[in-house]
Amino acid sequence: MTSHISHLLARAEHAGSVVQQTLAANVRLEFVSTAALAAVLVVLTWCATWLVSRHESMETRRFWRLTFRHLATLAFVVGFFVIWRHQLHNGVVALGAALAGLLVTLRENWLSLVAFWVRIGRRHYGLDDFIEIDGVRGRVLNISWLTTDVAEVGPRRDGLSYTGRVVYIPNYRTLLAPVVVENVTGQYSAHIVSVTMPTGTNVQKAEALLMEVARRACEPFMADAALHMQELELDQAMDTPSVEPKVLIHFDTYGLVILSVRIVAPSTHKQKLEQSILRDFFARAGEANWPGQSGRPALRKARSPQ
Repeated sequence: MTSHISHLLARAEHAGSVVQQTLAANVRLEFVSTAALAAVLVVLTWCATWLVSRHESMETRRFWRLTFRHLATLAFVVGFFVIWRHQLHNGVVALGAALAGLLVTLRENWLSLVAFWVRIGRRHYGLDDFIEIDGVRGRVLNISWLTTDVAEVGPRRDGLSYTGRVVYIPNYRTLLAPVVVENVTGQYSAHIVSVTMPTGTNVQKAEALLMEVARRACEPFMADAALHMQELELDQAMDTPSVEPKVLIHFDTYGLVILSVRIVAPSTHKQKLEQSILRDFFARAGEANWPGQSGRPALRKARSPQ
């Protein structure tokens, strides 16, 4: 077995040396052919120029000299490619293989470059926008050719507080995953504040109270928000939400009633406004002592999905 392997290795080495010698001989032949072509073209150029312009003026001779020189140059380039066609073919194949390997190795980098220019063309999001990509939510701090830097917000998916972390998201993820832009309407955007009601709460009274509290909190900027939404509708033909607070009633998986109020708030003050609504709502709900609670706290849980 060992002798058989040694014999195969010897044959492979011999074949490799033969291929090397053949390639070297071919290269030498191509060099000789190129040099011969150049010499023949120089002689032909000189002879043709002398035959055509030997009885002409200096300007005519200069014209024919330049003309035959350009023709000779063109013929040399064509002949060069014909002589070296096999070597050039091998070089192109090797270059293509190297380029393919480079593209596979740097796949994420060039995909990120493509995603960067796609974002510029379509303007999905920009600086200071609140976005969500692959479960990461936050405000866009910087956009480079390869990454998008996001100041993360939390603590939950519907949270609005900064966690203190900066997440560097590769741009190519915007081509492979959905991109959620939360403030697509610009300066003012819709926001939902939800409150889970305990069993026995008077839902109608809670709904009226939540609407009153939300309307009072939004009143200072409601006129500006309405004007902003109207401008968006005219300029971008966009369906915009109503700036009037709206309360919706629905149930969670445990059968508890959830009151959700949709408001339109400044994009940079949504958390502050949300907390103001919840604090005012809880304070006034405690004073109301709704039927069915028997003096117990009226609300026991609050949550505010974006």
